[in-house]
Amino acid sequence: MKNKLFLTFFCIFFIHWALEKDAGQLKVFSQPGMGGYKSYKAEVIINANIQKVGDWLLDINGHCRWVYNCKSSTKPKSFSQNHFIIRYVIDIPWPVSDREVYFDTNYIEKTVNNKRFVDINMNVIKEGFTPSKGNVQIIQGYIKINLEEIDENTTRLIYIYNLDPAENLSKTLADPFNYRLTYYTMKNLKEKVQK
Repeated sequence: MKNKLFLTFFCIFFIHWALEKDAGQLKVFSQPGMGGYKSYKAEVIINANIQKVGDWLLDINGHCRWVYNCKSSTKPKSFSQNHFIIRYVIDIPWPVSDREVYFDTNYIEKTVNNKRFVDINMNVIKEGFTPSKGNVQIIQGYIKINLEEIDENTTRLIYIYNLDPAENLSKTLADPFNYRLTYYTMKNLKEKVQK
């Protein structure tokens, strides 16, 4: 048991992220992730205040304006203003079926030393929802988004995408798609928020 706990601690804290792309204010990294697929992390500087970035993230029905290959983004259930379910349908190139995923989402704002932060934790919901006909439901993984106020006009965003795409997809198909999803989602968000 102790060995398993140590291995889990080691995997979480000591596996380094490898740089995949450096586009200046947008960098993408990878490391081993859920189900043997790669997990991706994007770090992006957005030239907008943290409130504006947060407003874009809270506009769930508008996520398809910036989430890569998004066909549908809805909020089927709310528990409170900052705790809700998000449903996405992601368009996956043929011959793979589109993916549908439900996230139990918590949006947490805090201020430390007069600096604002936002943590968004999106954990995949395994049961209780039925995907639309023809879609495959993702049942394992999470997305984490952290916002840090650099100054009143600049926000640092960290986005971690760690999902098992389901159906035992080939890594040669899944990993490049998940990389594009991470990179273009963050690129699109940056461009839209900064307009």
